[in-house]
Amino acid sequence: MAIEDEFSFAALAVPARRHIRVFQLHQFLDRFAMGLTVAVVALALTDRGMDLFQISLLFGIYSLTTMALELPFGGLADSIGRKPVFLAAVVASGISLELFLSTSAFLVLALSFGFIGFGRALRSGTLDAWFVETFRTHAPGVDVQPALARAQWANAMGLGMGRSSGDFCLTSLVIWPRRRGSVPMMCPMS
Repeated sequence: MAIEDEFSFAALAVPARRHIRVFQLHQFLDRFAMGLTVAVVALALTDRGMDLFQISLLFGIYSLTTMALELPFGGLADSIGRKPVFLAAVVASGISLELFLSTSAFLVLALSFGFIGFGRALRSGTLDAWFVETFRTHAPGVDVQPALARAQWANAMGLGMGRSSGDFCLTSLVIWPRRRGSVPMMCPMS
């Protein structure tokens, strides 16, 4: 099968363009949510009595869990299907959030970071593989790399905008009011 050299979004069939836009929206929202939390996770952990070494260990647990499980879960998605693996990732992320919000204990937080790494490993290949397979169905013979690049652009924009929004919220709702001597309205974390 010959692959076209030029990629033209406008020349794609409507289902292929819609598929790219849906995937871009998902990538943007997924990374936007992550960017929002990046600004406050370390502060929330410090507020719970964690020192920088413990915070580093927690992020290390997340990273190691993700790296160790990424390859086996890619095979799992190929064998039992992408949708059940993706739904399991959503459940793991929910468990992680519940654990994170409910405790100040280091071991439970370590379990929470392990679950988010577990969920990330489950989720990482399922949607990308779904995108590639569906794109090739809607646009046979068209190189998928430029379409993936458009989605990764949305991914990066979501992360950047989420991080900027999180920083703005943190500064305007917590840091500035403390400097003025007022107490910010915050939901207790533990």
